[in-house]
Amino acid sequence: MDRFKKIFILIIMVTGLLLLTGCSILQFDFFDASKEEDNSSVITLAPSDKEVGSSKISVEKAEPSISPDAQTQGSEATPTPSVIQPTKNIDLPLYTVNVDSGDIEAVVALVPADTKITPELVVEKVVESMADRSIKVGIESVTTKGDTVIVSFYKDMAPLSEIGSGYEAAILDAIAQSLVDALNDYNKVIFRAEGKAYVGSHIELGINEVYLEDN
Repeated sequence: MDRFKKIFILIIMVTGLLLLTGCSILQFDFFDASKEEDNSSVITLAPSDKEVGSSKISVEKAEPSISPDAQTQGSEATPTPSVIQPTKNIDLPLYTVNVDSGDIEAVVALVPADTKITPELVVEKVVESMADRSIKVGIESVTTKGDTVIVSFYKDMAPLSEIGSGYEAAILDAIAQSLVDALNDYNKVIFRAEGKAYVGSHIELGINEVYLEDN
């Protein structure tokens, strides 16, 4: 019995020795996270040229781009202003007063081609021509009745006042002749003074007296 115990103890001892010998040979190491953290160091790597290039490309791709079709559509959406053509004018033959001789003389007024020639327009252009010659004619109204044009003057302006007596007849002649020559629908002209009979320095007319008639 003692012998059996000795043999059993010997076997255990031999087995223990073998285990110890095997552990030293195999050298089993265990991972220690704390040692790994202590010995580790952070290394920052600079981006390579390829990485920089790729980042640039990605930024450029992020920017919005306009396709050629969109540019074409944008240009088509903006209308090109057309060239403005000059207004076409026509000649309107008239008469005015020559301040040197006191006689009437022919002139030409330019009016737009689409302008309707009316008694008011004719008188306006004659008065403008006289104003260019420092003759200020005062027109109260221009009316029509049938084939007659009735021109009424202000009493305190030419041809009734503020002008030499020699120009009175010339002013009336220039206006009357311009009206009958420029207008086909009117062949008679009557002059009045603020709606009443015309009474000037040298000329007196009845309220319905025709001054000029183109037969």
